[in-house]
Amino acid sequence: HARSSGALNDPENKNGYNLKLGRGGIREIEFVVNGMQLLWGGKKPQLRTQNTVQTLANLEDAGLLPAEARQQLTAAYRFYRLLEDALQMLENQQTQTLPRETAQLDRLLQLLGRSDADALWAELTEHRKTVSAIFDGTFNTRQQDDAADVAVRAETMRWVEELPASEKAIYEAWQKGFANYGVNPAHASALQPLFLQLAELLDETSMDRTAAINKLHDFFVAIPRGGQYLRLLAEHHLLLQDIVTPLLYSPHMSSLLEQSPHIVDLLLEPHSRQENDPAFDSDFVLQTNDFEMRLERLRRFVNEQLYLHFLQLLRGEIGAPELQRTLTALAEHTIHLGLKIGCEETRLTQAPIAVIGMGKLGMRAMAPMSDLDLIFVSDDNIDLEQANQFSNRLQHLMELRTREGRAYEMDMRLRPSGRSGPATVSMRSFAEYQLNNAKTWEHIALTAGRAVAGSAELQAGITGVRAEVLSKPRDSEQLKLDAAKMLRRLQEQRIGKKKDLRLDVKLRSGGLMELDYLCACACLLAAPSKAMCEKPYEEMVLACCAADSPAAKIFAGETGVENFQRSVGEAMVFWRRLQIWSRLTRLEDDDMESLPTAIRDALLIDMQCESLDDLKQRIDSTSAFVSAAINALQADFEKSAPDNWESWQEAPVRWR
Repeated sequence: HARSSGALNDPENKNGYNLKLGRGGIREIEFVVNGMQLLWGGKKPQLRTQNTVQTLANLEDAGLLPAEARQQLTAAYRFYRLLEDALQMLENQQTQTLPRETAQLDRLLQLLGRSDADALWAELTEHRKTVSAIFDGTFNTRQQDDAADVAVRAETMRWVEELPASEKAIYEAWQKGFANYGVNPAHASALQPLFLQLAELLDETSMDRTAAINKLHDFFVAIPRGGQYLRLLAEHHLLLQDIVTPLLYSPHMSSLLEQSPHIVDLLLEPHSRQENDPAFDSDFVLQTNDFEMRLERLRRFVNEQLYLHFLQLLRGEIGAPELQRTLTALAEHTIHLGLKIGCEETRLTQAPIAVIGMGKLGMRAMAPMSDLDLIFVSDDNIDLEQANQFSNRLQHLMELRTREGRAYEMDMRLRPSGRSGPATVSMRSFAEYQLNNAKTWEHIALTAGRAVAGSAELQAGITGVRAEVLSKPRDSEQLKLDAAKMLRRLQEQRIGKKKDLRLDVKLRSGGLMELDYLCACACLLAAPSKAMCEKPYEEMVLACCAADSPAAKIFAGETGVENFQRSVGEAMVFWRRLQIWSRLTRLEDDDMESLPTAIRDALLIDMQCESLDDLKQRIDSTSAFVSAAINALQADFEKSAPDNWESWQEAPVRWR
């Protein structure tokens, strides 16, 4: 009979010691691995592994972890995982908390093939002490200041007295131990380092401190009450930075944290610092048959992946082009997951539709907060009503707002029937429409389109229709007048219209919207070969801007035809990089200096600029190039324009 005088219980946790979150537990081993990967993974590829035990061995081989420490951490990790597996078999649920009750403890010991609870406790205690010592030694963690020291340092922060009453009350509650978040007063001293770090961060911030305190407070309210997560933040300075910096400087990442506070858990896993790899692990989404739970897990998966990869950019571990590719791959992966869920719900072996990605998805240029511009096409042998039901279900499971938000917002306005018609069009109707009924603006949009999901046969058919449309010579006068009229409409309604416009990469004059429009017109003017139409968007565009292209001859101006292709390519890269940074940090021309030094440095390195002044000059010169090219487009395209644009009626494309 097991002897259990409370031996396996953590005195700090009435529910028993938590193998994962407890001091000296699994999390601290994984954080040693995480931290070492962060510090050395960029220079030592062998550390870019996801298996904790393997990474520990690789750290020893790289001379970064003593052999004894590696052996001790490996032994502790395997011991903890053995206990965790036994616990979960015992409870038939996800748990890491050791039992208090004698009967449960007896059953646990039987599963482990052991009989002495005290011996098990002694082994556990020894592992905890060893792991704690290695953890503290590895990171040289900040010593906990006593209450008097914290009070003295906080007294030097004169801005505290200037806070509004409600925010001052929140700040003082932090200083007294975070009791307003369910923390036991007996554990308040353990959270003093967290208060001190928060006070220092607020002291150094360039943003409004009232807003900063409220953002932090909202996050602390959202995470589970009781102090476990707060203790993790107090003990793990890097984790705190990964949470606080986005909360204060990235509104989009802040909203992700509010929707999915469990992201904190993910940040402590080894793969949160892995090499950027678009092979996403989403198996857990489908490991339930409950539809509503699948929706929540799908959104959780997207939010976690977005946060992790955004964080890599802010840390300077990846650049904007890598993030752009990853965001595109994530969107495609999520669409495939949606199709699979839809098939299982409707008991179909294969989705009855293929998906065309338009806009940023089609360009492989997804950015933070990009929605999905999609067209659904069904096989001609599929009942169109069934295909429409499936498409509507896909839209529902992607767009429905749950606790974790939406997976993606979807825009279906580019489908042949626009907003009002059915969600899906048959392959035959798609081809017929694009070749005989579509207008110039629809072909301008189609330049960025590509099939991203569905059966290989349907995707190939879509690719073929697009190639035929873009490569087919068209009436040049109609193209120019249609394009000129649409550009005028964009300029009158959208471009440069924000009253508070400082830096709006997309809608500024000479910005990304005008550049993308210029590129699409270049492609329609060139009518590239079918083989070129099947190349990636950027490659096709640059081929259509070569020195001997119609676009170069019309748009180049002072740039010169020999430099036009290079200038277009540089402008695409520059604006897309800056759009990613702008959307992630809400970057503005006038307050770039307010960014934290680490983020500002990562921004300048990624933008390949020496200073903020250099970046601002690049913004001005890129805008000037695009504006000049757009003006040249308008001057040429409007040569035969009518006196009254209203008299020019857009009609289906006329082919030559």
